[in-house]
Amino acid sequence: IASWEQRYTIIAPIEGKLEFLQFWENDQFVNAGQELFSVVVNSEKNALKGEVFIPAIGLGKVKTGQNALIYLNDYPFNEYGNIEGVISNLSNISSTSRTLQGAMTYLNMANITLKHPNELITDHQIKIPFKPSMKGRISIITEDKRLLQRMFESIRTLTQKG
Repeated sequence: IASWEQRYTIIAPIEGKLEFLQFWENDQFVNAGQELFSVVVNSEKNALKGEVFIPAIGLGKVKTGQNALIYLNDYPFNEYGNIEGVISNLSNISSTSRTLQGAMTYLNMANITLKHPNELITDHQIKIPFKPSMKGRISIITEDKRLLQRMFESIRTLTQKG
């Protein structure tokens, strides 16, 4: 029975709602290891979190505890603002991935704890409804600098290249 169960049943490690990743019909063939669906946890019971891949280039400046600004693709920044978070965990090992052009890139994973862990509230005080697997980009604030410092660094970089 255990062998049959392991072969023909699918058991999720967490409680949640199934979201199918493609259209399925009865009696359709499925390959071993093929992704069928995703389990979406109930956001009311669990705190929301962010997960992001960070390019390994310049990763030495990123540390846990640094602030992150999250810009969601579905909600334009100019209208909705960004969501604030903090880097809560950063992997020590890079994984490899290929770009569309075939170039190899090295990526690290990071977890982000949101400022409002149970709601998506932007800096414009707009509450965004939760949808599983929301996509976007982040900016990590590695160091607080004044505008004057940034201008002098830019000028110094330009004069050193010339």
